[in-house]
Amino acid sequence: AVALPRGPKRIVLAGIPRVGEATVLLRTPSGRALRPRTVDLSVGAAARIRLPDRAGYVEVRLDDTTAVGAVELGPRALAVVPLVPLVLSGRVADVRPALQ
Repeated sequence: AVALPRGPKRIVLAGIPRVGEATVLLRTPSGRALRPRTVDLSVGAAARIRLPDRAGYVEVRLDDTTAVGAVELGPRALAVVPLVPLVLSGRVADVRPALQ
């Protein structure tokens, strides 16, 4: 997942070890959901997915495979931002009452 500026942008997924599917979830900067995009992924091929200019947040969900991803920003990929996994777990302190 990554927050994005306005303007042209694309997602690139590569390093795909087995056939699978990628679902790209998009939101505007105000939080409104845009139409999700689904792409079939093949072994040994990279997927390049163009995103709408108004997308401000992107999340990629992979089914049945893994991949390395990045977002190209600008008309000629002037900047590249890596996609990073969302942390879905955390540590919670175990607090107990003091002995009296």
